[in-house]
Amino acid sequence: MSAFADEFGRVLRSSDSAERQQLFDGLERARRIFLGPALTSAIYDALNVAPSTIERNLDLLVPPADEVLWIEMDGYSRRPLLERNEGTAGDDDRVGYLIMRHESDPSVLVCAVARKTADRVGGACYLMPAFCAVSLPELAEFSAASRHFFDRDRRRSQRRMVMMVRAYIPPGIESEILELGKSSKQFDSSKSLLSSRGEAAPEGAFMISTLLALSSANVVVSSADGVAKVIAPVLPRRYRLAAALGWRPPECGFLRIGRSIQLDAGLAVRPEARPAAA
Repeated sequence: MSAFADEFGRVLRSSDSAERQQLFDGLERARRIFLGPALTSAIYDALNVAPSTIERNLDLLVPPADEVLWIEMDGYSRRPLLERNEGTAGDDDRVGYLIMRHESDPSVLVCAVARKTADRVGGACYLMPAFCAVSLPELAEFSAASRHFFDRDRRRSQRRMVMMVRAYIPPGIESEILELGKSSKQFDSSKSLLSSRGEAAPEGAFMISTLLALSSANVVVSSADGVAKVIAPVLPRRYRLAAALGWRPPECGFLRIGRSIQLDAGLAVRPEARPAAA
């Protein structure tokens, strides 16, 4: 388990609530995947530059075979391209998704989000109170509707993807937040819960995009250390002939080839281009 996952485990065990114990048990047995910086940036670019290439291809998303999945990435690589090139990488900027099947409906994926950010007091790891949930059958139906009826406008596409995500707060964790608000006059529990719900849906959209990336033919996960990397797309012969005639694949986003999907990391910053950690 990574140091960040270890820290998240300690956060989960800091309370006796049933929900936190369930999450901790899931974290202990989860398969762990660590997104490489270039892959994380490629997913960010696809979601922010070419989101229609995500929503139109969600029927090709392969749901996790594992009962529980832990996906970890550095938050630095989720920043806009200009900030990646000019900013400073921080080792304490991490994001983790703990994904599991809903206990009463296996067709629904539930995701708890863990964060560790430099702008948080003490740079401590914390569990985002609101969880995000997505229905796999609904994603497939949404994908078909997107290909046949929806336009490719970037902002409308992003809004549609966010609307596919259901944000909710488990009762035990909500009770913790409310109790904290009662014991501290400086903490606004209602504002915290509302803010958390607002952040959960965009995280859910990134989670969906990440699962689609892991379903891509040109994304490989090392069996040795669980690190996932994106490699150059492999185009079929007819695409290579089209390229010879002037066709160019999109500079970022997903490319559907028959019943397979590939991720083009054209805008992603490669690991060797990252600034050194401060």
